[in-house]
Formats: sequence, C-alpha cells, structure tokens
Amino acid sequence: LVARASELLDRPTWSLVGGMEILFISASALVAFLLWRRLTTPPVALAMAAVAPVVFMHGHKSYEILTLAVFVPWALATFAGLSRERGGLHWLPAGVIGGLFVCTYTGYLIFGVAGGLAIIAARLLRPNRKPYLLHLLGVLVTSVVVSSWYVVPLVWAYLTKTRNVVADTYPNIVIGEDPVPLPFLEATPIGLLTLAGLFGLFWYRKREWWALPMLLLLGGIYLYWAVYMVQLVGNGHTGFLVKIPRMVTMVLVTAGVLTLVRVAKPLAERFRLVPPRSVGVAALAVLLVSSGLLAWDKWTPGNPKGFADAEPQVQQSQLEPNPALHAHMQPGPDGEPSRFVPRDLVATPMPADRIAAEVEARLGPDARPMSLSTDMRLYAYELWWGYLQRGHYSANSLMRYTERSAELEKLEAITDPREFAAASADTRFGGIDVFVLRKNPDGWYFNNRVTFDPASFRGGAFDIVDDLPAGLVLAVRNP
Repeated sequence: LVARASELLDRPTWSLVGGMEILFISASALVAFLLWRRLTTPPVALAMAAVAPVVFMHGHKSYEILTLAVFVPWALATFAGLSRERGGLHWLPAGVIGGLFVCTYTGYLIFGVAGGLAIIAARLLRPNRKPYLLHLLGVLVTSVVVSSWYVVPLVWAYLTKTRNVVADTYPNIVIGEDPVPLPFLEATPIGLLTLAGLFGLFWYRKREWWALPMLLLLGGIYLYWAVYMVQLVGNGHTGFLVKIPRMVTMVLVTAGVLTLVRVAKPLAERFRLVPPRSVGVAALAVLLVSSGLLAWDKWTPGNPKGFADAEPQVQQSQLEPNPALHAHMQPGPDGEPSRFVPRDLVATPMPADRIAAEVEARLGPDARPMSLSTDMRLYAYELWWGYLQRGHYSANSLMRYTERSAELEKLEAITDPREFAAASADTRFGGIDVFVLRKNPDGWYFNNRVTFDPASFRGGAFDIVDDLPAGLVLAVRNP
C-alpha cells in the first residue's frame, strides 16, 4: 500500500511510512469500536477500542495493532452464532474482513484457528445448524475471493517451489523469560484487568453469551502455544510464539472489561447505588487518557536508555533508543541528518543517493541491478533487487535463505579476481551486479558469516568506489 501510494503521489516511498502508520493505528481504533459497538454499548465499545495500543505498543507495526484490535470482536460476531439483532455479522462483511485480515497479517488468524474451530463446534451442537453452516460457507468463500490475489499465488508457489522456512527460528528472549504467557499474574493495571477477565470467562461461561466463545478462543491459543513449545525444543522453530502473549492479553483484557461491566450492575442494585452518569464518563476518560499517555511515551522520540547519564565517549551501540527516536536518528538518503535530534545522536549514514548515482553512471538511469548490501537501509530508498539480507529472521521462505547464503560462502572462498567475477555473475540464483559492503580489518564485510577478500574485486570486472562514508565500499560490475 505504501509503495502504490508512492507511485500515485510521486513521493519517495520511505517518506510515506509514518503517515501510513498513523492511518493504520487510527483505523484500528475506529474499526474495533464499530465492531464492538454491534456487540455491546457505545461506552464499552470505546473502552475496547482503547486497549489494543496498550496491549501491543509497537507502533511501527501498526498493521499488527489493527489486526489484534479487530480479531476478537470479528471472531465473536462471525462465529458465535449471534443473530443480526444481537450483533452477528452478515456473511458478506464478515468474509470481507476475514480476507483483508489474511492480506494484512495472518499471525493472529493462525494462533486463533484452534479456538475458532472450537467455537464453531460448540455452535454446531445447538439446533438450527443449516443456516449457520451456510453462513460459514459464505464467510469462507468471500474471504478466499477477497484474498485470492495474494493467497492463490502463494499456495501455488508453496506447492511447486522449494521452500526454506527460517523466519520462525528467531530465538527471542521473551520466549525464555515468559515461557508460559500468564499476564494475569502481573501486578499491573493490565494484569488486574486480565485477572478479572479470566475470572469472568469461567464464572459467566453459562450465563453470558460472550464468555464461552472467548474461553474457547483462549484455550485454542494456549493449545497453539503448547504445540509449538514442544516443536521449539525439537527443531528450533518457534511458530512465532513471541506474539502469543499479546493475543492472550488482548482476549483477557476485553473479557475483563466485559466482566467489570457485568459485575457493576448487580452490585449497584444490591447496595442501592445510583451513580451519576458522570462517574462512568470519568472512568472511561481515565482509561482513554491513560492509554493515550502510554502510547505517547512509546511512540514519540525520547532519550535512549542510559543516554542522559552516559559519558560523552559512550558509543551509540551501547544506547537503546525507542523505535521513534531510532527513526529520527537516521540521516536521509542524501546523508543529511534530521533537524530533530542532537548531532551526537545521528546514526551512521547510508548514502543511498550517492550510491544510486554511482550505479546509474555505470549501468544507466533505468538500471535495477541485483545487489548485495550489508546495510538494509539501502532498500528503503532504492527499488533494486536484493540477493540476500543480512539476517535470516525476516527472510521469506521462498527466498531459500540457507541456499543463497551457501552460494555467498562459496564466493567468499574465491580470491582470484577472474574466477570471482565469473562465479558472482552466475550463481545458482543469478548474477550479482552491485556489492555494497563495509570495510573492516578482515576484508569487506557482508554479515557475520561472509566477509569478502578485497582482492577478489580488483581484476577489472568491477568498478570500485571506496570513498563512501561509514566505511562503506561499492563495487559495480562493468557492463
């Protein structure tokens, strides 16, 4: 979407990312409110819309905030068997949302499959099953149609091409620190709210329509967690378990809000309390403001951890900027720093404009070379093919990261310039025309597995530019 908007607006793609994040986060609040509004009262729906950014604070992953905020109300309105009068979704909008869900971020859908099937099974135990089955069929067909432009080529590629799944081998420390996601044991406001939600799911499972479906959904998420914890021990694949605590917390927090609302009315009647309407307004305002302040703290630039008290000689690598500050620290493609951060916080430059100009001078203005860059920021600015990325944790499985990495290791072992030029022009996955590497005492560095011998590029097959900032060196294959 960002890339298409870039074409339509004739603006650099990277300059639109911030605006798109704002749009997606705003949409998460709006869409979550509209879906919850079908299932409950407007004040409660507004409270539900406010909790998603608190549960998942990573504003730079706004598409995940959107899908996380929408998943629970969509699942309830689609699969719990509710009538239209009670908030159930017609199969057409339910299917459209499901299809867009697949195209936006599939993780939470995958985590919720077992729970969703359990909700469906529970509904099928009740009478009047035929209309419900037709409803499910409509949702499924619509979702497939809406997502077909993405799903069909993907499935075909998975069936016909070699894959190398490595993205879920990321050994995130969260999995070790919190092997069992139990947010209701935390002594925080969110922890107390999830504890209330857990109590409500069990206490009201036979009394309130929402309790049993949400309990089944929660159980399915924990089942996914258990299966992949076993797999993690067996083969190192995590199944992206690091994201499970967010989804568990989201289900329990929304259940907590529903529980508190359910408990409040009988308590008020028992003690003959008639609180003024302003009490509810104030409580909602506190929730919204506290949610906003927490998000503000995470999503705006601030001093990196340890910077305020650090000695001047402390290296930037020892500091921990939040994502917003990290973005502001980046110089632009022209190498100029942002005016919003002090000079001593500016990150090492990625002179994308200079590199592009050097490549275009040799390969032509319309060149889209196959490149190998040690700095991934290059691809935020240039629409070039990338042979391989430095790390495998976000590698597409169809990229065949392990095999491509092995090709680079073969090239690394070649020191004869003529042999290197021929081999790098004809790897198993095609030739590499542009190398953007970083000079260090061992050679020209790509990643911690591959460092090339500078002599390999000196035979005349490549034109070398070695006066770039930040120790970068550019090698462009002569046409």
